[in-house]
Amino acid sequence: MTTAVLNPIDRIREINRQHFHHSVWSYFSTPPALIRQLLRYANLQDGMHVLEPSAGKGAIAQRIYELWNCTIHCVEKNPDFNELLQLKGFQVIGRDFGILKPQSLYDRVIANPPFDRQMKHLPLMYQWLKPGGKLVSIANANFLNADNHVFKNPKYANQYSRAGLYHHFFQWLEDSKASIMHLPKGSFAQASRTTQVDTVMIMASKPLNN
Repeated sequence: MTTAVLNPIDRIREINRQHFHHSVWSYFSTPPALIRQLLRYANLQDGMHVLEPSAGKGAIAQRIYELWNCTIHCVEKNPDFNELLQLKGFQVIGRDFGILKPQSLYDRVIANPPFDRQMKHLPLMYQWLKPGGKLVSIANANFLNADNHVFKNPKYANQYSRAGLYHHFFQWLEDSKASIMHLPKGSFAQASRTTQVDTVMIMASKPLNN
C-alpha cells in the first residue's frame, strides 16, 4: 500500500489543520499588530539579509517577504513548522537555534522567541548581526521582576544555574546598550494561542566598528 504524496498547498493545509487544536510548547504565534510593531522599529530596506530564529509558521518572515525584497533565512526546531517554512519557500538554515554557531551575516534579526529560552537566545541573536545590524525581538517581561543588582554579582558568572543565566542576560543587555519598550497589555490576546503575560520589545544595534 502506497501513501499518497500531497502537493505543497495541500501539505501546508494539513500541517495547519493538525496544529489548529494542538498547541506546541512555548509557541505563541505573533499577532499581526505585533508584527507591524516589530517591522516599524526594524527599519528594513530592500536588499537586506534578515534572520528569523525560532520562526514558527513564518508569520514574521511572510510579512517581510510581502513588503520588502530581502533575503530571508529562518531557523525552526519543530519538524512540522520546519517543513511548513520550506514549503512556503523560505530557506531554513537550521533547527535548534541554541546550538548553531553564530555567524555575523545579517542586517536584521527579527524574532518572537520561545519565552522559556529568550534569555539564552537573545544574546545569541545579537551575535548573528553584521556590524551596524539591528536586533528587534519580543520578549516575556518577567525578567524585569528579577533583582538585576543581585544577579549582576560576579559570583554568578560561571554558574550554569538560572542565576547564571540571569547574570549573563543582564550583562548582555548592558553591554549591547539594548533598549526595552513595554508592549500593551493583552498584546497576544488575538494570537492563535493566547497568553496574558506582559511583554516587551527589546532592540539592540551592533556598532559599525564591532
